[in-house]
Amino acid sequence: MAIAVVILFGSAIAGYTVIAQGCEAGLAKIDGQCLDPFLQPYKQATKQGDEAILLAKNYRSILDLEKAQLSLNDAIRQLKMIPADALVYSETATKLAEYQKNKTAIINSLESEKLALEKLEKAVKTASEAKSQTSGDRTTSELQLAKEKWLTAKATLSAIKSSSLVVAQAEEYRTNYDLEIKDIELRLAAMAKSARSARPRNVYQAPKTTHKPVRKVRKKKYSSPPKKAINADACAIKQTSNCLF
Repeated sequence: MAIAVVILFGSAIAGYTVIAQGCEAGLAKIDGQCLDPFLQPYKQATKQGDEAILLAKNYRSILDLEKAQLSLNDAIRQLKMIPADALVYSETATKLAEYQKNKTAIINSLESEKLALEKLEKAVKTASEAKSQTSGDRTTSELQLAKEKWLTAKATLSAIKSSSLVVAQAEEYRTNYDLEIKDIELRLAAMAKSARSARPRNVYQAPKTTHKPVRKVRKKKYSSPPKKAINADACAIKQTSNCLF
């Protein structure tokens, strides 16, 4: 019986407290005012989230993007803790959709900037190798290989997006690489010219002739065959063709 009295008394106190506060359902008496108990967490989370988005839009380094990503993720976590029956839940759902979209944009920016930085570092490494193959006395083939490396480094820089943080640095490096390539081309041209001048000229030389003494051939004098003696008596008798009368 005593326990029942206490329970009834406690319930009466609780009901009195609610009535005394005079707050509608879903509100709580905070600093003498009936307020949504999730309004302050909502304001805190959205303030943090909005600042993170602003930092991401005006980033000056990869570190800025990473800070913005961490801060926005924490703001999203706080908003997700607000229950669906909270009075401020409608605004919370709208902010969550907005923050999720910005979260994706920050991730894409981070990936793009990191990729651009990787390309820049790769180009610098290739250029360093090309420089070591360019300096000093080099053969034509060595300079040709060095030139190919300079061209590869230049092509790597050209693949960096114009919106990247390192684009200005990439442009400066590309200008320097062009000068290195031009220098190699001049050296190759000078080497080719020197090689041509050192090569002996081909002068036509007539083949040597050996003069053999010409033997004079004596012409044989033509001698007519001896005439046969004509017998006058035979002519008188036979009258052959050898007879002249």
